[in-house]
Parts: sequence; structure tokens; C-alpha cells
Amino acid sequence: DTTQRLLSNSDGQCLVDGWGEGCDSAAPLLKISNSVWFDDGDTLAADYDAVVGSYAKQIDFEAYDSPLIVNEWVKNSTNGLIDSIVPEGKPLFPPYVLIAINSI
Repeated sequence: DTTQRLLSNSDGQCLVDGWGEGCDSAAPLLKISNSVWFDDGDTLAADYDAVVGSYAKQIDFEAYDSPLIVNEWVKNSTNGLIDSIVPEGKPLFPPYVLIAINSI
């Protein structure tokens, strides 16, 4: 399953032509995504905010659907290779107060 998902996420460039019968090897797609999630009732320290800037995402961590929002971002940012990073079925807080995500 993972191999098929990886193979289906190429950037469309054929590396090895299948002698007129399609592509034998497609170039992989490299995508880097970053985000820092924190509660909409909190603020980031000025120095930290200067570093994370546009990566910062503020949502209501006490909302029941807060994990769905984070997981949807993860799924979209990884082209479906990772479909979730936090457990669903309960709000992020508690225990989470900040979530830093980096995917390559």
C-alpha cells in the first residue's frame, strides 16, 4: 500500500521510457511542508513568531473537530501519504498546547 502511494505521487516526469509502452520509472515528487499549530486563545512569543511566521496556524484546541483540521492539513500537505498525525475523537487540548509539524 505504501509503495503504491509513493509511486502514484510522482511529479509526472518519466525517468525511464518503457520502449513505447509507457513509463517504467517516474520521478518522485519532493514536497516540504511545515506548520506550527496553537490554540486561538494563546499568543506566540515575539521572537518565536518571527521565526515561524506564516507557518503558524491558530485554531480552537478545545473544539471537538480540532484534530480533524490538523489531520486534513497533514493529508493535503503530504498528498495523502500521511493521513493523520493526531488522534481523532476528542479535542487537541488537553494534552496538546502546541504542535510543530514538518514533513518531507
